[in-house]
Formats: sequence, structure tokens, C-alpha cells
Amino acid sequence: MTMEVPFTAAVITGAGPMGADPTRGAEGASAAKSPAPPEVSAAVVAPAAATPLPAQGLPLDARPSAVAFLYVEERGDGQQYALWAQCGDREMPERVLKAQNARLLSRKLSPESLQLLMSEYSAKSPLRKWLRETLRDLRARAPGEELTLVIKDDSSMGMPWELFALADTGHKYLGAEVTTVRWVQAYDGEGEVVQQALDPETCEGQVLAHIDPAERPAIEPELKELQELGATCEDDILAFQARIREEAAGCALLYFLCHGFTGESPLHIQIGSLKDTKKRLLLARLRMADLALLKASKVVVFLNACSSGVVLQDTTLLCDGEQRGFAELFLGKGACGVIGTLAEVKVGRAATLAQRFLQLACAPEGASVARLLRDLRAEAARAMPETPTDEDWERLYTTFLYVYYGNPQLRLKLQPPAGQDDD
Repeated sequence: MTMEVPFTAAVITGAGPMGADPTRGAEGASAAKSPAPPEVSAAVVAPAAATPLPAQGLPLDARPSAVAFLYVEERGDGQQYALWAQCGDREMPERVLKAQNARLLSRKLSPESLQLLMSEYSAKSPLRKWLRETLRDLRARAPGEELTLVIKDDSSMGMPWELFALADTGHKYLGAEVTTVRWVQAYDGEGEVVQQALDPETCEGQVLAHIDPAERPAIEPELKELQELGATCEDDILAFQARIREEAAGCALLYFLCHGFTGESPLHIQIGSLKDTKKRLLLARLRMADLALLKASKVVVFLNACSSGVVLQDTTLLCDGEQRGFAELFLGKGACGVIGTLAEVKVGRAATLAQRFLQLACAPEGASVARLLRDLRAEAARAMPETPTDEDWERLYTTFLYVYYGNPQLRLKLQPPAGQDDD
């Protein structure tokens, strides 16, 4: 039986300052009341027997017991989705649910409204019980060992799984309590599926960055952090692309601070300038480029732009069921990991998070990329007061929009160029 639950929510109109609407101000979209409240429905269609888990390049008997896998698969032309999970020999049987109203991020809900809906969804999802039992089981078997959750979401729902609530109270969110990474199917230049990695590896070296010149006045703390790292910065994104095409070793972080644009096909997915369309990198064109630096160096790509971590199925032109986005493109070109956002972010918030990220990645021993993002989310969750303001909700929401695709055991160790004065 389908339960229709009316929900009145504040709606954010237009794109944010790092989104696709050039009419918005420098500090982003404003909240407004929705003239017609959306309805939310996620009814169980039918429980099904456990489905064999796809190998994703890793044999089931090779999956460590401290790593759990959550799979989401679209069914019925996007009208349903299947959800199932595994950790060692512990399985959560497949559940098939209706999804016509589950695309929460595309509804432009206010940060508070989206998190309230995610909490409602979490409260009655079998995933909550399974995750809590899996955590208890791991702590009993291996005290001190941490659980890592790999999320393989092949649906087009755009669900912010990192905001899944593990409890009704206390702001106990999945992305803050558990180290989470996302996997997406990526292809190399010869059509081979890129195998996902679980072995420890380190990206060690310098920073190559593109900062949108129009945003420099709003990101002074971040710029200072990049300067202290001795980062090589390119204001012109086309010159930045030319550098990525060079076969150069020693780069550990490829950093973008610009605007993101998404749409229904690869002809719409772009990053770059808000107003100058000639100063953008188009996904479809970038796929045809030889990004030699990504193979010559072991690199993490950090796309600090609106919706830069979104992967979508083209349902208008190609209609081939494949997910496309900058995360899968850069992984296919040789990147070890990709950080991006699931929706619009304000420039000021983006700069603050990036500054903290860079500070932590400068530790002498480096930092685990997945754990670093988990810790940033945990900081934001702990900072939530008993009676949050709109600003508190927005800060929490923005932090959880940043997701990581790649190896859960990847470490990032940033270093200034050789010979640079530490002062």
C-alpha cells in the first residue's frame, strides 16, 4: 500500500552561486516558500529474495569483513529501485521500492527540509537496523576496527546516502559515523572497466589548482592555504586543461574552484566560469582529451563546484543506461580518487570546507581521503545546537554534500615544491 504524505517545505529557487543560473547573487540562492507542497512516497513494492551481489571487480571471498557494500539499482524505467547490502557473511535482503518521489536533491528543498525527509526515510528503512547490527557485530569481533561502507548507487535518484540517519536523535548520520566511499563504473580509453581498488595507496606530491578569478575576493583563507602549499594556480581554465594534458609527475591534488553545470546529457555537464561559456570544460569534449598527467602522477581530483560529484543516466539522447559525470570520467582517465558535490554549494561555504581539507591533508603522515571527509562531517554534526538555525542546517547540509569516489584506503600527502622556504 502506498502512503502519500504531504510535506510543506521551503524551496530554494534558482541555481546557487556555483550553479547554472547567472542571475543569482554571489552568496547563492535564497529560500522561498513552495506554492505547492511536494508529496513524498517510497512504498515497498515487494520484498525479494537476496540477489547475488555484483562482483565489481572484486571476488566476494576477497572482501574484508570490515568493509560493507551497499548496492542501489534502478528498476522499471526509473519507477522503482532495489536496495541490498553485504558485509562479510552478513546480508540485507533486497528490497524493491517505488522511487517516483525519491529524488530529493532535485526538488530544491531547503537544507532543513531535506534533512527532515532523510530522517523520516531512515527511521523506517531496513538499512538502519542492518547497519547498526553490522557495527555492533564488528565491534564485538574486532574492537577498535572501523567499518567502511562502499556505496554503489546505479540509480538516477541522487540520494544523499551520507545523510542517512542512524538514529532518531543526536544527528548520528551515516557519513559522519562511518567511513563512506562511492564507486561508479568507469571505463578507460580502450573500453575496459576500471577495476576498483581496496589496497592501501598514497598520492604524494604538490597541488595544481584552478581558481575562478571572479571568486577570488570571497575565498581569501583558501587562497592563503594554497599559497602556503606552494600550489601552482592557473586562472584560465583552458590553460589549466593544457597542464593536465602534460605528462608530468609529482602532482598529488588536482583542485578546481569554479562553477558546475549539469543537465540531461553529456552535452550539458560542464565546469568553469559562471558567465563566460567559452571558459568551461565540457564533459563530452574532455572525454576525448588525453589527460596524461593523471597517468604520470598519482592524483586525487577535487572538484569544488556545484553538482560536480553527480553521475547521471542520459535519458534523452543516448539512453544506454550508463552513468556519466566528472567522477567516472576522471577515474577512467587515471585519477586515484575524485571528490565532488551532490548539489549546489555557496562559494563561501565551499572555500571554508576546502581550507579545512587542505590543512588536514598537510599533516606529515598525510591523511586518508575518505576518513578526512568523514571527520569534517562529524565536526559539522557535533556543532549542531539543540535548536538549529537556518544557518546551522545549511552548514551541516553543505558539508555532507561532499562525497568521495575511489579507493577507501587512499591517502593524500600534500607537500610544497622542493626547496620552498617553509616560512
